[in-house]
Amino acid sequence: MKMTQITTVLVGAAILLLSTAAPALSNDLTIRGLKGAVKRFGAGRYYQGALFSRTISLFDRKGNITEVHTFNKKGKTGRQVHIRNNEGQLKAVRQLSTRGDLIRRIVYSYQNSAQPVASVVYNPDGSLMQTVSFSYSSSGQILQMTGYSPGKKKMFEISYQYDSNGRLSRARHLNHGRQLYYILSYEYKTFDKEGNWTRRIRKTLSLQNKELGIEIEKRVFEYH
Repeated sequence: MKMTQITTVLVGAAILLLSTAAPALSNDLTIRGLKGAVKRFGAGRYYQGALFSRTISLFDRKGNITEVHTFNKKGKTGRQVHIRNNEGQLKAVRQLSTRGDLIRRIVYSYQNSAQPVASVVYNPDGSLMQTVSFSYSSSGQILQMTGYSPGKKKMFEISYQYDSNGRLSRARHLNHGRQLYYILSYEYKTFDKEGNWTRRIRKTLSLQNKELGIEIEKRVFEYH
């Protein structure tokens, strides 16, 4: 099992932001559990000492993400544009190529909650790619994400666990579509002056807890 295979499990569900916050989730900063007036942050992933992917997330003054720019080791691969409704909730995400062509569109739905309960992923021609449902704890942390094909066949399930500080500690991935089954565990190493983590270790394990690979994730923040 190659690391590059198991890092591309999801299509649209990956846009959902993991919550580490209390029920009063007012913006993307609180949903992500970020502290301080974040203007932007860059996140890089390293495997065997080499950078192989990174993102730059841009925030507005209200603490919501406006765009996410994506890169691989060769350069920019595209960007994600976040669209909001009148209440400030994430309504849709448009994933664009470097030329600005639409790759996919993700539409979110809500049921009297600050976070989405489902998303629908569309191909550029408007046809259905997949649907995803989300469930949360009483404190607003995502507990499970389940994806379905257009024919309503279950494609993947991801279950999340958190440490005593509310940080993501483990994620159990069951990808039925690609026959990939594994666990990601997270260990937090360094933090900046605002208390946001800047370096963590991500281990890939088999369902029997056999180590398959290790990545280092690093973040750099810029504040208003």
